[in-house]
Amino acid sequence: MPEQLALPILETRAASIGYGARLILRDLDLSVPEASFTVLLGPNGCGKSTLLRALAGLIRPQQGTVLINGYSISMFPRKELAQRIGLLSQNQSAPEGMTVMDLVRQGRYPHRTLFGRWTKEDDEACEEALAVTDTADLAGEKFDTLSGGQRQRAWIAMTLAQRTSVLLLDEPTTFLDLSHQIDTLRLARKLVRERGVTIVAVLHDLNQAARYADNLVLLKHGAIVSEGSPADVLTSDIVKRVFDVDVTIITEPRTQAPICVPVEDADL
Repeated sequence: MPEQLALPILETRAASIGYGARLILRDLDLSVPEASFTVLLGPNGCGKSTLLRALAGLIRPQQGTVLINGYSISMFPRKELAQRIGLLSQNQSAPEGMTVMDLVRQGRYPHRTLFGRWTKEDDEACEEALAVTDTADLAGEKFDTLSGGQRQRAWIAMTLAQRTSVLLLDEPTTFLDLSHQIDTLRLARKLVRERGVTIVAVLHDLNQAARYADNLVLLKHGAIVSEGSPADVLTSDIVKRVFDVDVTIITEPRTQAPICVPVEDADL
């Protein structure tokens, strides 16, 4: 974890967020440090993806506010907000026959005018995104012929081509095998460490989150139960409170990251 985390780049202040009359998150105060990797964790239905959509400006709080760099995101037109915040949602699909380069070029949309020509800056942004995600050799390949891990890297490359300072990832490791899960999380950490990107991701694996993230936020019933460094947040008491599972916490020898080990019933 960095020795010093900057002032929050994303915040919610007393935010109550939901769909119609159904509130998912209530009176939520959250601060996301700049140039950090923050992971949202909690049981299904606790509001993780809803919070991510609110941070992206796709859902407006019914009460309270969401801010980026101290300004309410409601102040920004959609295209201008997309120049600041990139969102990789679940279950995205690409048109049949689209190449990886075609997909990545879509990430430049927020920076294009209606009749503007493709520019050198657009080319550089796409080439850089392909290089960072190790997908340059796939640029000419049809997206629908790629493996799951390759597709995920291509989606991330498209989002990086936006050149935003904030990247939101909704369950980016779902449906990936272990090797590709690790590749995706390593890439996220690399973007934070080497390029100063602020990443907020929804994950389900507590141990992977503890291994790769700087900051964990544990939610239950639409409220934050605990937030902070993995070592501070992943305690047996907090995990029990959030997930109703008894665990023993051990320390991974090389990284010193906490590891949750379920406590089995002696009769089983």
